[in-house]
Amino acid sequence: MSKPIIAVNNLVKTFGLGDVKFQAIKNLNFTINRNDFIVMVGPSGSGKSTLLNILSGLEVADEGNVRYEETDINHLSSANRTKFRKNNIGYVFQKYLLLSNLTAAENIAVGVNNKEDLDKIPDLLERFGLEEHQHKLPSELSGGQQQRVSILRALIKKPKVLICDEPTGALDQHSSKEVLKVIQQFHEETDMTIIMVTHDNKIPLIGNRIIEIKDGEIKNVIEQQPKKVKEIDW
Repeated sequence: MSKPIIAVNNLVKTFGLGDVKFQAIKNLNFTINRNDFIVMVGPSGSGKSTLLNILSGLEVADEGNVRYEETDINHLSSANRTKFRKNNIGYVFQKYLLLSNLTAAENIAVGVNNKEDLDKIPDLLERFGLEEHQHKLPSELSGGQQQRVSILRALIKKPKVLICDEPTGALDQHSSKEVLKVIQQFHEETDMTIIMVTHDNKIPLIGNRIIEIKDGEIKNVIEQQPKKVKEIDW
């Protein structure tokens, strides 16, 4: 049986002050195993992105614990959370967030923790169809190409956990499939754990577990045999 890499206990997050308060996360409890591919779904405003930010250490919950094995990141100092995130967590955003003055290869290099990993960038660019674009700035790349660069930037440091917040939300269907293939390939080749939020009703099919969130609570958990991107009728 897989060992949990993340354990969430009694998690609560509230926004606002005084009489104007909104509880975005309501006493959540769940575990995520190593090499899980978790897809979180739910309506806008259900708390998915807030939960991702807490799981990645970008935000702190008001109550509860977020344990990565023996480390409770919810009770680390800001500096130590940043250090933990740098060493253990990759984050892929919907809006790419590439540095506009750096080339594709240079943007990927931003994610490197160990200098020896710089030598892997040319092979990654070739493998994922970006070799001829490596010297281009983000403004010279399509949306799908920019997102692939963003993913490789997150993956170059070999994170234990990859967190993806609507990674295909700004892409057309063809680009979305190409981006998902990159993520799926890395997941199959490593013991990396993936947590992804999406509004697309097809993407959950590639996960081994679907977590449905509504009003800050987990409403349903579905265990399934994941499909390959190419097997899905898009």
